[in-house]
Amino acid sequence: MVFGFGLEHPAPPPWRAWFQAWRVYLPDLGPQPALRWKALGCYARAMQLAGGLFISAGEPSGDLHAANLLLALQRQRPALRARGLGGPRLAAAGMTLHHDLASNAVMGLFPVIAALPRLRRVFRDAVRHFDEQRPDALLLVDYPGFNLRLAAEAKKRGIPVVWYIAPKVWAWARWRVKRIAQCVDQLLVILPFEEAWFRAVGLQTVHVGSPVVDHWFNNPPDAARVSALRAGAPFCVALFPGSRPHVVRNLLPVFLDAAARFEQAWCAQQRSAAMGTSAANASTATATDMRPRFLVSQSGAAGADLIAAASARGLRVEACTGSALELMHAADLSLAASGTVTLELALSGKPFVVGYRLSAPIWPIAKLLVKVPHIAPVNLVAEARVVPEHVSVRSFAAAAADDLLRLSSGAARERCSADLVEVARRLGPPGTAERAAREVLRFLDSHPSKQT
Repeated sequence: MVFGFGLEHPAPPPWRAWFQAWRVYLPDLGPQPALRWKALGCYARAMQLAGGLFISAGEPSGDLHAANLLLALQRQRPALRARGLGGPRLAAAGMTLHHDLASNAVMGLFPVIAALPRLRRVFRDAVRHFDEQRPDALLLVDYPGFNLRLAAEAKKRGIPVVWYIAPKVWAWARWRVKRIAQCVDQLLVILPFEEAWFRAVGLQTVHVGSPVVDHWFNNPPDAARVSALRAGAPFCVALFPGSRPHVVRNLLPVFLDAAARFEQAWCAQQRSAAMGTSAANASTATATDMRPRFLVSQSGAAGADLIAAASARGLRVEACTGSALELMHAADLSLAASGTVTLELALSGKPFVVGYRLSAPIWPIAKLLVKVPHIAPVNLVAEARVVPEHVSVRSFAAAAADDLLRLSSGAARERCSADLVEVARRLGPPGTAERAAREVLRFLDSHPSKQT
């Protein structure tokens, strides 16, 4: 019997939905006749919550980009509803948050293993929502490991899937592209070369531009802070050793070593230039502190002891916890970890050097799996090595210092700046979220099941 209506066989879809509504909203109440109307009310509520978008974004950066996209969607279609997995930014943008994945994001092998039971529960709950409150479409944002499995479950149920900020399978794990093609209906990519690459394997793909461009132009620097960062320094170098603690601990010692080497070579160069002009310039250079200032972008406590130790050794270095974009505006030159920060630095138009350090066990695996000619996104966009990059198990401090010195002045600096202007052009204009929103709405409108 189902709700006392005398159905002895499996119920058709409407009756099944009633049963699902009963199971979700009245778990402690059996199918008693007195509760039939409550069950019907629960079914009505389930139907009311169905439709709209189900969004899945699992890291702080994904939460930010997804929230910007949702706000753009709501500007273009105010009645659109969204629910799903994300973080505080998506919740603030108006999404009904089922689970906070972004605030509890984990990195590294052992933390991920420890979080597996929680991630499985979140995954099962998301799939349950697909069954009980079927959305019009699933909108995925980055977070490939979790989201690719979620896409497969949505596809089994006939739920259309759109993926914004596609997995970087062109860099490694290329075998996964076949699975993406099976599970995903449309990709919205943010790097210009990705559109042709994914289309070549049969995926409907649109390049919408990079959210990095929006972030750059929507966050103008505080002129007073930029001036304060440069105050009293003839030359400024920004260091961006990453934001994740284990990356900072691995890279920052190399970056500080490179800074010390650069300081020594740059000061020698300046003294030599001063000696070649006049005695007055030489005495001025001797009397004043002509050392460059090094500004370390610091998002947490990791590396604070290393910075303090370098300062105690005489390096003119300080930690900066404010906006990384302000450091980019203040600096004449930068040394950065490989990642999205290289695209932001490209928009500044100022030369920089890229470095990354791998552990010995990871190195041979990376050489086997990674199938791209460059590690820095800026060089991938340029399709050439427009900025020097170093990836190694050992320290690359000497080579990085040499590159920094070469890019500090002269023809090499001018050529690098010109190449970065071209990279900025390829990244496209601001308005990424608005363009992505138009594509999502066009996709929804092409499916007759929409209820937004």
